[in-house]
Amino acid sequence: MGTLAGVSAACAQSGNSAGDPPSTPSDWPNWAPEPAQSYRVIDRLSGEAVQLADFLGGGDDWAAAFDAAIGSGAKAIALPSGRPIRLHRQVAIANSIAILGAASGSDIDWRGSEHSAFRIEPPRQDPDLFVSNVVFDRIAISRPAGEAPDGFLIHAVNIRGLTVTRCKSVRMSLVHVEHMRQRMKLYDRRGGSIERDPAVLAGFAADHTDDLNEDISIIGCAVDYTAYQGAIIRFDFAKRVAVYRCTGRFAKVSWWGGGARAAEGGDIRHLRRVRDVYVAECEMSGANGGVYGNNGQNCVVARNRVRDMLDVGVDFEGCRDCIAYGNDVRNVGNFAYVTFYAAKNIVFRDNYAEQDGSASTLNLRYGTGKYGAMRGIYFAALRSSGFTRADGSVEVVFTRNRFIFSGKDRLGACVPSYFTSLEFTDNELINVCCDWRYRATKTILISGNRLLFDQPGNEAVTLMAASAVEGTMTDNRITVSTDLPAGSVAIGYDLTSRTGQCRIEGNRVDNRGHAPLPLTVQTGKASLAKAQITNNTVDAIGNDGVGQSLLRQSGNRGPNGRGLHMGQGAAMPRYPTKP
Repeated sequence: MGTLAGVSAACAQSGNSAGDPPSTPSDWPNWAPEPAQSYRVIDRLSGEAVQLADFLGGGDDWAAAFDAAIGSGAKAIALPSGRPIRLHRQVAIANSIAILGAASGSDIDWRGSEHSAFRIEPPRQDPDLFVSNVVFDRIAISRPAGEAPDGFLIHAVNIRGLTVTRCKSVRMSLVHVEHMRQRMKLYDRRGGSIERDPAVLAGFAADHTDDLNEDISIIGCAVDYTAYQGAIIRFDFAKRVAVYRCTGRFAKVSWWGGGARAAEGGDIRHLRRVRDVYVAECEMSGANGGVYGNNGQNCVVARNRVRDMLDVGVDFEGCRDCIAYGNDVRNVGNFAYVTFYAAKNIVFRDNYAEQDGSASTLNLRYGTGKYGAMRGIYFAALRSSGFTRADGSVEVVFTRNRFIFSGKDRLGACVPSYFTSLEFTDNELINVCCDWRYRATKTILISGNRLLFDQPGNEAVTLMAASAVEGTMTDNRITVSTDLPAGSVAIGYDLTSRTGQCRIEGNRVDNRGHAPLPLTVQTGKASLAKAQITNNTVDAIGNDGVGQSLLRQSGNRGPNGRGLHMGQGAAMPRYPTKP
């Protein structure tokens, strides 16, 4: 790509042509106008629009023409088609206006040095003052070929009501939304503490969210940033944001609702200042992440396609009450689906992810630095740094997802961290292990998962494992059709709590390799811990010999149908240990 024509093609492939609005999905949020409604408003405004060309005054200063048209009090401005609009400087917008391209689209050739072509901002620096109801439709903007990508079509500060439809950008990002408290440098995420929210210190309300940006819709747009990395939209301190049917080559969707670290506003007692978000049916590639953000609440991420990201696919950082479903993530440097910091009531369901290891070198392809380890093998992950208190701040569900590692000589993996509650149920994993052992965790449920391994990997591995004060591992099916490295374990549980308990029941391991794959429970110094191991089908059962009398096993059988006795447990290897 790299041309407006190329971006137009991307729009067409996603059903985002300049004609009819995209259909409204069944999960469309009730707080956002449906696409058809937004398009009807645009059609009405088109009938009331003044012609931008009429304000040229015989010259060629299009920025001055915009200024005059906006200053005329018009509700809408119609841009010409068939002739490029060359802008040498930024256009300021301080009141309600619609900037409307022609039916076939209108092209802007951006030659300015500012951060954006259009800047929406109240007429004075007042954090309680907002601009309302600004519309952009069918605008195509590009920087000259040969110039490095930079800037945005739109930069909005304190906006309530921003609709951007059927717009395209090349070598530029599309939309950046900020709050005036940021612009006035009142907000410093490092200026607070666990008890003192930096956003409140900056003047945001402690008990409501009526002081945020709001009502933002980005529909049927496309970005070709041409190099790492740009944005479809970045929005800060905002609520009721819908991003639908957009494409981003070297571009992403991200948000900021405050710092997610515990001492930067992320403590679970503080408000989340990005709220009510809907990101659906978008395609993104070539950035650090697909859809991600800090301190969001009530966020829906649905049916997006994410490819070739340096870091993450879908990522909730310091978020609560969020869900991701129906997404397709392929080849990311670190984690396909992940939470960072607090993660209260987060659900990942019915998603797909595939890794082949190639993302480990994406930074070289993009000409930038690495993001973390970038192994290109991880799928579900928790990264709960700073949130190990028993306050319910990390409660996550992974259910009905399908994860496939299709690379060679390795296996895929999930990444544990602290959790108050973790449910990992009814997932299908192909050449992907799920070892959720982590110290001081509270409650875990691993149930109904199906694991298939047809390649051996490069080091010993524990295929499925957990550790928590209270754990349940039931009705999981593991099928191994190859020889795994020596020392591998099928199912493991680490009773790290002195009074912990676990139930391991009804699991089945079909091992067609030569080396046995045992079920192992480790109690260590947890002398009062209890384990109930019943009705499993596995090669062998063992423990580390400490607290033996507190392990209860019955009805367990080997692959030949014979009963099993408790034996000496094998060590449970961690994976991966090699680079």
